[in-house]
Amino acid sequence: MEIYSNERLRVLFLPRWYPNRYDSMQGLFVRQQAEALTAFCNVAVLYIHPDPMATNDIEVEVSEENSVHTVRIYIRIPSFKVHFLKDFFYFFRIIKAYKLGFRILRTFQPDLIHVQVLTRQGVVALVRKWLTGVPYVITEHWSRYLPESNSYHGTFRKCITKIVVRESLGIIAVSGKLKDAMIHCGLNHQNFKVIPNLVDTDHFVIRKRPENVSLKRILHVSCFDDSSKNISGFLRVIKSLSQTRNDFECLLVGEGPDLQSMKDYAGKMGLDENRVRFTGLMKDDDLVNILNSGDLFVLSSHYETFGTVIIESLSCGLPVVATNTGIAPEVINERNGRLVSVGNEEELGKAIAEMLDHSGEEDRQKIRQEIIFRFDRQNVSREIFQTYLQCLKR
Repeated sequence: MEIYSNERLRVLFLPRWYPNRYDSMQGLFVRQQAEALTAFCNVAVLYIHPDPMATNDIEVEVSEENSVHTVRIYIRIPSFKVHFLKDFFYFFRIIKAYKLGFRILRTFQPDLIHVQVLTRQGVVALVRKWLTGVPYVITEHWSRYLPESNSYHGTFRKCITKIVVRESLGIIAVSGKLKDAMIHCGLNHQNFKVIPNLVDTDHFVIRKRPENVSLKRILHVSCFDDSSKNISGFLRVIKSLSQTRNDFECLLVGEGPDLQSMKDYAGKMGLDENRVRFTGLMKDDDLVNILNSGDLFVLSSHYETFGTVIIESLSCGLPVVATNTGIAPEVINERNGRLVSVGNEEELGKAIAEMLDHSGEEDRQKIRQEIIFRFDRQNVSREIFQTYLQCLKR
């Protein structure tokens, strides 16, 4: 029996990151894109997840999630101490997993494969193109091409990546900065577009501010990876501000590898819970409510490829101070926040202080209206769908 029987375009997603049984937030933006595209075409997802906890070499989960036919395959990482043997058997388990996944999806018969993040998934799509003639497009989200990240290395990887890019029908980058960085790395294409990640602007809306918030509230939301998010630098700025004013509190929302070390760092600087609080992970309505409780959102990152929480904050009418990275320079202006240089703590502190001084003067409805059309799920997914059609015509 066929998964889909109508004549709509059929698109198979091959993502590097996707929500899974261990992490519901990983690659959430890819899942949202897949679900939004079901308004225009039929979508299936084949996701391979390395799993050291798996009982069997290969474990399969098949589900229907908001009209997206989803196949997740968990592969156990071999326990060999010799790296060569470990890599060798892991490589063949990946091949076996993809073969199994394509066999499960054999009735889907895609017209187009959409690779989400290079390079391995791109190699899989390239081989499928050689074997079946099904073309592919690429969306890149990864920060490794950015000079601040500087993690795009290896002659073999670069050679293979260039081949994968060249053989694709087109590339989508989620921000202009990411596109420029990829081109600088030699990854160009005649059909190279910038299409942002979508944001559920019907969910991230302006709500009434809670009455129990008495101080001006600064918010920071991230995955707590200090090397990229520069949370330690942000905490130093908060410490400096606290020495000259006491009219604010700071909430840091999220979880991640450096959460405990950032808590310890805040404690060493004397930032107690009256000044800085760590809330842990918040999502769905809880995240919308916390954004609506704030006076200012701050993104202090060293680098971003996009920065979804910037758009979520603006969609809630919350002003933003952000470093000049990711999508920030394309959306931040004098009406909705301040843009500051990466790594400049003095500049960041001055921008936060200025925004706190004028807190309440902004027009939150105008802040929201300026960005919702561009990032609305229907508009972004329609633009991606039109890109599919243009690529296939080529």
